[in-house]
Amino acid sequence: MKKVLRMASLFLALTALLGCLAACSRGGEGPAPEGTCAPEGLTQAQQERIMRLAKAFNEFGPFDIEEGLDFGTCEYMIYCFFMNALPESELSGFGKVTVEEADKALDGVFKGMKLPELMRTKFDAAQEQDYFVLNGCYYIRMMGEPAEEFSFIDAKPYTEEGSPATLRAKVEVRSEGRVERVIVLDLMPDEEWVYSAVKCDFQFAD
Repeated sequence: MKKVLRMASLFLALTALLGCLAACSRGGEGPAPEGTCAPEGLTQAQQERIMRLAKAFNEFGPFDIEEGLDFGTCEYMIYCFFMNALPESELSGFGKVTVEEADKALDGVFKGMKLPELMRTKFDAAQEQDYFVLNGCYYIRMMGEPAEEFSFIDAKPYTEEGSPATLRAKVEVRSEGRVERVIVLDLMPDEEWVYSAVKCDFQFAD
């Protein structure tokens, strides 16, 4: 479910897009994922991680580590993170990932988050479920790659006092050629996952 906070302007998005095109023309360190242009100075691993998080939060919605998260909301991130990233399993229409892998990925997004076993969504044949746990694995309904196009706008050091974030990245989301929103991610470094999330905001075009 996407939360709506309509802000930002098309002028900002257009200005950022022109800056991105200019950066593309200068080249960079490896190709950007999804055929997009990433700000100079980012490694390939950093680019890929930012885009993966942007796609997950595009579905998940805004988040602020200072406000905290409940366990049910955290489990929903497992669905958001894997719904476009798994091959089809033996269960038609669903991808599969082990609970251990899912927990590891969740800890990478929300640093230090541990999901209690009792809080996991179990299989229920009486309901239509987008995700559930069965036999030690999460089954995630396959949604396919979203129709939206994701493009880097900016990534700059972030040094707000009291925040663990060290980078603010902006990713533009377009649908049918029209700017819909800008995803603003405040990120902190993670030794294994490159970046973990501190905050996510949406800026919406008018």
